[in-house]
Amino acid sequence: MNVSVLSIPQAGPNNTGEFTCGYEENVGGRWIPSPRSWAVNVTVNVTGTAPSFLWVQELVVGGSFFLINGLIFLVSHCCF
Repeated sequence: MNVSVLSIPQAGPNNTGEFTCGYEENVGGRWIPSPRSWAVNVTVNVTGTAPSFLWVQELVVGGSFFLINGLIFLVSHCCF
């Protein structure tokens, strides 16, 4: 099982943008990169973040990357 976690403890507007996921697999001593995932647009809104809502930001970003990485894994192992 592959698990990826992205944690941005103090996110701000400079963390906004398009992000993709990928991984590398060691095959016979060579690192083979996976195809990159579709880009996901992540927007950070700073409106006086309360400490109780910081976990929501981490959950959304982490969940998005986990989903994308999982899809890459499934497609690369089922279709190739």
